[in-house]
Amino acid sequence: MAKDCDDADEVRLGGRPVIDPLALGVARSRIAKALFEKDEQVRVGRYQLLQRAGAGGMGTVWSAWDPELERRVAIKVMHVKSEAARTLLLREGQALAKLSHPNIVAIYDVGTFEQQVYLVMEWIAGDTLRTHASTPRTSRELVALYLAAGAGIAAAHRAGIVHRDFKPDNVMLGADGRVRVLDFGLARPSEAASGVAGTRRYMAPEQAAGAAATPAADQYSFAVSLREAFSTRGMPAWIASIVERATSEDPAARFPDMAALHAALARDPAVVWRRRGLAVVAAAGLVGAFAIGTSRHAPDVCGVGGSALAEVWNPGRLGKVISHVRTLGGYGASNAASLAGMLDAYGTRWTTAREDACQARQRDDLTEPLYEKTLACLERARAALDAVATTLSRTSEDKLADAIRALRELPAAERCRAEATTDPVPPPPPHLASRVTELAADATRARFLAFGADPDATALARRTAIAADTTGYQPVIARAQLALGAALEAAQDDQTAPTYGKAAEAALAGGDDVMFVEAFARRLYVAASLGDGSLAAALPIATTIARRTGASGASARALLFNNAATARLAAGDEPGAIELLRTARRELSPAMSSSEPFVILGNLAMLVSDRAERDALFAEERAELERTLGAEHQFTLAARVRAALLVEDPRRSTSELRELCAVHRRLHPHSPISIDCHYDLGWLAVERGDVVEAKAAYGVVAAAQEGPRSAIATAELARLAGDRSTTRVDAIARASAAEPAWWARLPAADAYAIAAAIHGSSADGHQALRAARAILGEALGYRNATHVRRRYIRATALLALATRDRALAAEAISWYRTAGGYDRAIAELAAI
Repeated sequence: MAKDCDDADEVRLGGRPVIDPLALGVARSRIAKALFEKDEQVRVGRYQLLQRAGAGGMGTVWSAWDPELERRVAIKVMHVKSEAARTLLLREGQALAKLSHPNIVAIYDVGTFEQQVYLVMEWIAGDTLRTHASTPRTSRELVALYLAAGAGIAAAHRAGIVHRDFKPDNVMLGADGRVRVLDFGLARPSEAASGVAGTRRYMAPEQAAGAAATPAADQYSFAVSLREAFSTRGMPAWIASIVERATSEDPAARFPDMAALHAALARDPAVVWRRRGLAVVAAAGLVGAFAIGTSRHAPDVCGVGGSALAEVWNPGRLGKVISHVRTLGGYGASNAASLAGMLDAYGTRWTTAREDACQARQRDDLTEPLYEKTLACLERARAALDAVATTLSRTSEDKLADAIRALRELPAAERCRAEATTDPVPPPPPHLASRVTELAADATRARFLAFGADPDATALARRTAIAADTTGYQPVIARAQLALGAALEAAQDDQTAPTYGKAAEAALAGGDDVMFVEAFARRLYVAASLGDGSLAAALPIATTIARRTGASGASARALLFNNAATARLAAGDEPGAIELLRTARRELSPAMSSSEPFVILGNLAMLVSDRAERDALFAEERAELERTLGAEHQFTLAARVRAALLVEDPRRSTSELRELCAVHRRLHPHSPISIDCHYDLGWLAVERGDVVEAKAAYGVVAAAQEGPRSAIATAELARLAGDRSTTRVDAIARASAAEPAWWARLPAADAYAIAAAIHGSSADGHQALRAARAILGEALGYRNATHVRRRYIRATALLALATRDRALAAEAISWYRTAGGYDRAIAELAAI
């Protein structure tokens, strides 16, 4: 990966040579291949070892091949002597795997192999910082390299990780030009870091004395490495003063943290004075510029991207965000470190995109209009980051998943330049340009506040929409109305559909087809959920416009076809809904960073009849949601709950729901999906007669104290406790049965089932079962979902047993045999 060496077959532990069994195995496999043409690969986990790339006291680094993902990787196999050490190293590896930063080597996998711990990392082709700096370099080049490495170390510190062995050999400059800090083999979570370990030459005095290694020790090692880089050339005085402070004997006398050292190193006096000179020149020419009256801005000064971002994103704000998130229950505590990495990485990408655009303009690779579009796009991305930071710094535990979803769906700043070249929307008049850019940024800020369920979203969106109307520029009016629609939808406001309608009209008038398709699709969904089918006539026109939007409109098209399928399903046209969802699925692409389009996979899975296709769709949906949102995110877990509910075999369905309900209670106790999970877990427990699990699961639902499911859970708990009154369930059944939408009538079926259990084998009991069966049978005409079918069949089976009806028994037996796991029920029904 970086530090190539000969394929020796021994390492040294405690000063004496020890045979490395992996090296011996690789050597034997090569001999076998050469002599006997046998290709016997030596593997660590699923990875095929190729050759040793380095070795040290902590372990051995191998180049390897990942056959599953077809890529070259680096594997560090670490020698451990005790179970405690193995557990610690595994925990460290897992912590490192959560770090996501462009200047830290990516950790792909962590595992154990024959009592050893291994880390799987990205393979980096390039040189170590020591090797690269050994040839003549300018001071500015060296500072740039160490700034990049310092950014990586600072990110690790924010995540609670201390490197413990920073030196030029543990930094790689890849062939792609990117600096990565690696070999965190001696890293420990900061609260557990203690003991003497590292390289004496770079070690802080307190670390050498055996004190706990802190971020200040890494700062010391960093400064020693920087001083060493200048050993063959004169060190500028301003760098020398930084090194002197960072290598102080007393840790308290060093910089407050790595971020402060990084900021000091970034302030090259020559650059500072050059910028001041440019500012003076610009000020001197200000009067002339106004006198000429040009609409073009002055030539941009590249290298200010970081300063521009610092207005909305800086170390102080990051600290506030992470400190707050850590207080938000189990989900917040387990995700705080990874959030820090994601936020920092986004800031780096934004700054890089801003600098690249500026340099492209100076090279005349971008025309002035395209440069203006690129900057406007970047300004919207910066506003989105500002909104996400605001939301994350004050969100509540029950809204944290929404805020994290907003973070993970930040617009790709690096695509702004490419999107500007393909955007067909005409620019605003010159006198409105700056105002439109400002309003578009405010609309984006409001929309991302809405995504994060922030209470300020609606007010900001309303102000922006009103201000946008005054410009008369239809594209920004559309953008503002779309943001207002998102805010109103999050607040469940009845003006959501009309607002999306205004957005669609303005987008169409302004020539923004992609925005029109999205706005129309969102209006269609809201209308369908209210039973309004009036947009069906306009759907063919919207589809025609959607198909002409090309690659840039793929996500909006997918949303349109998905929401059209929802409207078809609400109207009872399941085959039509399936066809539209298959069309929507063809629009999906791995390049999509948003999680929203991938709900198509789950929606289609819930409708298809083929079990193998359904399971494959659910698996694909889960993989995509884990990629875009993370495995612990509420939406990812919700998709897994839906998949579990559609499993016919009650044993497997129960097992999966138990696991998911437990995870929800630990990470998302306030989630509605947690209620749904426990509700169906309780229902399955009642079905098989497990009173203990039924009481536990329904107790969680009843504690929610809102909605029909909570009322039903309370009634079921009363029945299980011996209450023979049906007053409560009769009221639930009457209220739900009167609902206009078929899905809103489903709670009545469960209420009737409880009433039937109370009445027993009596005329009232039979009547309650017939009522439940009728409601569920009607629902199956709209949607043939397993959890609905299961309830229908149970009502059918109970009615068959109560009335000795052979036809009903045969119907129930047929489904039970297909589902599996119902042997006892089949035997009882077969006896009729």
